[in-house]
Amino acid sequence: MSAEERRRTHIWHAIIRNAFAPSDAGTRATWFKCFARSIYGYVDNPVSEHARKQGTLFYGKIGCGSLDFSCEYEIGPDRSQFDFFLSSLPSPSWHSQYGIESSVFACGARELERFREPPRQEEVDEVLCGLISHPRSHLHLFTEDPMHEVRIGTGLHAPFLFLFQLRFQLCIDPARRQKEMDRLRGLFTLDWLKRGRDISPQRLFGL
Repeated sequence: MSAEERRRTHIWHAIIRNAFAPSDAGTRATWFKCFARSIYGYVDNPVSEHARKQGTLFYGKIGCGSLDFSCEYEIGPDRSQFDFFLSSLPSPSWHSQYGIESSVFACGARELERFREPPRQEEVDEVLCGLISHPRSHLHLFTEDPMHEVRIGTGLHAPFLFLFQLRFQLCIDPARRQKEMDRLRGLFTLDWLKRGRDISPQRLFGL
């Protein structure tokens, strides 16, 4: 692994660990509440069912009526599942499923790595883009613009990150997308990376 790849891997893990890996049930519940609040005013014609807790699992739904798309999710400590539905297609509606096994995913160590050349803000921004706005591995559900800009990340192994980028993707307004990415770049800065502090759900969603 090259020095640049090591830096980007470090940034990737730091972002997930400090913003998309809530460690206890209380923080997870707060995360879902903030997630639900943020959907309105960001996604046009939103379809949303607030997450409900059953045992160790959280169930909920997010979608966009303008796209005839919805996702029912189930997030738990061992496995998370996302069921996608496109109701605009001829009956029966298109259905696909994406699963994440927790044993496959690891956030990486908390120790601050020392690099001969420290990470640059440009690298943080590019990693953030690969996590949220343009996932490196993704699925296109629509062929025509502007819906073609909807990219469902298929290489993301953190369920809270997957849900966050799905929320981002369901907005097809370029200006609103750009404003959201600018806001996130203001959170994930080099100064933040050096300190390695957790980002609360309220700050993550701009509430």
